[in-house]
Amino acid sequence: EPAFTRDGSFKRTAEGLVVTNDGLPLAGDITVPIDARRVTINANGEVFAFFDGDP
Repeated sequence: EPAFTRDGSFKRTAEGLVVTNDGLPLAGDITVPIDARRVTINANGEVFAFFDGDP
């Protein structure tokens, strides 16, 4: 069952899964590559990962 949060803080597990601070995975099982240096989520909910050498 999906859960919702307004906290706005997330973290990445060792496997790259994005979870809430309580450890619950985000809907859609969003996974970020381990070598990503920065992650942003835009107003449309799209998730972008940035790597070394990206602007």
